[in-house]
Amino acid sequence: MNAAHKIVFLDRSTIAPQVKLRPLGFRHELIEYATTRERRPLLVNTARGGLVNEADLVEALELGLISGAGFDVLLDEPPAPDNPLVRIAGRRNVIVTPHVAWASDQAQQSLADQLMDNIESFMAGSPRNMVDGAF
Repeated sequence: MNAAHKIVFLDRSTIAPQVKLRPLGFRHELIEYATTRERRPLLVNTARGGLVNEADLVEALELGLISGAGFDVLLDEPPAPDNPLVRIAGRRNVIVTPHVAWASDQAQQSLADQLMDNIESFMAGSPRNMVDGAF
């Protein structure tokens, strides 16, 4: 695994890539890396769709090389009905969410609070969180 790629081990058996989208070769490399671990890892991807070759992941799951998968990002969003992960999303060891892992109640409330603070500051003549050159 290239040192430029950041792989986060949530524990000894959970792998979560946290990298920019890389060339397609990295997709295959990540599955190969995950399947050579001492334990059958759980692969979690909340970073970027396309980091993992979805067809290869399904094969690794079917062969028992990976214990499970949790994905909040897919190569194509919204995914086509024939997407490999969508087809197996009903399995007990697979979780696929529609790119909303960030949207907890707390996160949404925080966004709403920031929005209201920004509007109130703007109306009071003290805009904040502005992009340079705006207004």
